[in-house]
Amino acid sequence: MFTKSKRKVPPRKFTRIKLVGFLISMLGLIYFLTNFHLPGQQIVYINVDENGVKNIFLADLNDPENPQQLTFHDEDVIDWSVASNGSIVTYRIEFLGEILLLDLKTRQTVQITNCEIEGGSCNRFAMRSDGKFLAYLLFQTTPSRKGEIYITDLQNDTYLSQLIVEIDAQYYGAHLHWIGNSNYVKYQLPYDPEFGESFKIYDIVNNRSIGPYPSGAEFWGVLFTDDGSCYTNIHCCGPFGFQVRDTRNPNHIFTTFHRRDSDSLHQITGIAHQEKWLAGSAYEWHPDNETLLISILYNTENPYFAYQSELGLLNTTTNVVRQLTDAPFVVSIDATFNADATKILYQQVAVTEAECCYDQIMIYDLETDEIIPLPIYGTNPRWVN
Repeated sequence: MFTKSKRKVPPRKFTRIKLVGFLISMLGLIYFLTNFHLPGQQIVYINVDENGVKNIFLADLNDPENPQQLTFHDEDVIDWSVASNGSIVTYRIEFLGEILLLDLKTRQTVQITNCEIEGGSCNRFAMRSDGKFLAYLLFQTTPSRKGEIYITDLQNDTYLSQLIVEIDAQYYGAHLHWIGNSNYVKYQLPYDPEFGESFKIYDIVNNRSIGPYPSGAEFWGVLFTDDGSCYTNIHCCGPFGFQVRDTRNPNHIFTTFHRRDSDSLHQITGIAHQEKWLAGSAYEWHPDNETLLISILYNTENPYFAYQSELGLLNTTTNVVRQLTDAPFVVSIDATFNADATKILYQQVAVTEAECCYDQIMIYDLETDEIIPLPIYGTNPRWVN
């Protein structure tokens, strides 16, 4: 049997030194809890560093006021792409005809092309959204003036490149674009007086080009849905509008959205200032493969900027636009969905007379219709995770 111990435990006494130590510990804990930020969703963007050069920065949305500079080049970063899993960034810098790769985990940068050694310059490229492959166009600066399209495998450290298409002029091959995470990459063809603007699709598994396909409106290129079922022209201008075409039967146009064509059966509705609408651009397809994230370009009386650009979602089935922003003297551009398409990250350019001009990064919450201004200033924002 167990019996209670008769030994008495003396009450614990706090000495003055212990009490001071306890208070210091508590104050330290409070400071830690108020200043510690769990890693949150991150974004990368372009901003001017302390030397006046445009470099790549990273910001954590749980601690946006403390961004980190990721690249430290002496020339501006001018073109870039971020993998959807947030692992790598591919980019170019001014006056260097090469493509660089930044590993966002190790923060190491490597050059993955040798275009200048091969007598050319790599100044057009497209990374597949999963970050596994890169397509790029090498412009020959030699007298031949030809162009070559290569595919680079980014899944190993050798970055082996394979030539897939040779072209005769530097213009050809512009506007490279992957169809989702598929094995198909699209490249633009020169203008044909009879066929018009067109492109081909290269199958990297069967090593063959398919097409040509009509671009629809203009040479700026096309934007495919992730499932590859249809595509639209990127820019909506003049009498063409946005043309959504069936990939399997490209001569069949699902819909044509005109800007101010009262005779059109597919007149776009839902735009706040329909009478001022000039044109627009398509940024991305929504994962539902029927909704386009677009810009809406208006005439404006702003003395600093000739146009006002707003964001909207164009439902290509109902022809109705859900206009998201409508702010005078503000240009909203470079928009992109997050992974689950519940938020849109974009750049807002304020062009008021008092403050002309600065670039602030914003978030539009599609579930609450809330516009969230971030304390981050820069351009071309992209989601990391």
